[in-house]
Amino acid sequence: MQLPLAVAYHEAGHAIARVYVGALATDSRVFHDGSGYSDGTLESWQSTNLGIGAIWDLVLVSMAGLHAEARATKRSFDTLQYSHGLKDYVVATCLVIWLSRRYGKRAENTIWAQANKERRVFLRNCWPTIDTMAIRLRKSGFLSRREL
Repeated sequence: MQLPLAVAYHEAGHAIARVYVGALATDSRVFHDGSGYSDGTLESWQSTNLGIGAIWDLVLVSMAGLHAEARATKRSFDTLQYSHGLKDYVVATCLVIWLSRRYGKRAENTIWAQANKERRVFLRNCWPTIDTMAIRLRKSGFLSRREL
């Protein structure tokens, strides 16, 4: 029995985004119950960018799973972000609020617009890799960080 397609794309999106921004790759897993992980923990977060660049990277990585899942399954991003993708959305929202307060000249909606622009570029450039990794993740349930 194959593992859930949506979860495989979701976790592959996170995993490839980590590599894309230069963060440490982590192992990825998908389980039969529809859960999975690939982004490690915030304690293990390390980006090649410093300061605000690392925060931007983390926003992209947090949202990459939801966007990859939405694209692969043709489901509404809005529906996904308020259902099982809520944790990812909450992390990204907290980071956007922090960025807005720290750099008060930019409104939250402006920051979200920039994050969405970067997300589109990421998906355009990395979709073939996300697709390949999701298929492998769905079949085996596990991808090591070395495979990424």
